[in-house]
Amino acid sequence: MTRAATILFGLMVLLRSLSGQAAALKIDFTQTGGPVEAGFQPYYADHESAPTFTEQFYSAFGSTVVVMPIWPNNPAPQAMQMIERSSGSALAIDWIGTDARVGNADPLVLAIDGLPAGRYAWISYHHDMQDQTGLFDVTVTDATGSVTTRDVDISNGTVAFADMTIFETVIESDGASLITLSFENQGYTNVSGAFFVMNGFILEALDSEDDDPTPQDDP
Repeated sequence: MTRAATILFGLMVLLRSLSGQAAALKIDFTQTGGPVEAGFQPYYADHESAPTFTEQFYSAFGSTVVVMPIWPNNPAPQAMQMIERSSGSALAIDWIGTDARVGNADPLVLAIDGLPAGRYAWISYHHDMQDQTGLFDVTVTDATGSVTTRDVDISNGTVAFADMTIFETVIESDGASLITLSFENQGYTNVSGAFFVMNGFILEALDSEDDDPTPQDDP
């Protein structure tokens, strides 16, 4: 192999590697400087500190993806939770969330901008070590419209990673419009059910061959 061919081959391998790394965005919500799950990137903010819940930027899918939590009903800062528990895995120990005891706290909207056009698999994790959570509804608004899933129950205590509550869906981007996931606590009556929590999420690009899994007959 000539030197030029060797260099070209090396560049192709590098580009494939970078493309594979960009095929998923993994975010762990954590207090500033807190633990981050291996393989995830942090979204950092400080507990009940509105100025720290900012737009944060990530390189993924060959683009710059922007992630920002929004409390559209303008509650007091006490609604804006970024909790770190005393024990647990890096993903499970901390979470972003909402304290429903505060007026106008619901919903917490996660806005995502900058996704290239295409379809993406979404998985988010919802777990609190101390079980101060209620059911929640989530409304996903993307290029196809809005769909609501109701009464997702959040896991608690000491559980294996595989046993944490997950919310799964497919998100479609048109490459221009903002995508939002609106989370709303349901059935709050006392402190044991007052919080919506989200530990982190994975957003993964779907291959074109995954877009239509139903076999088609030859014409």
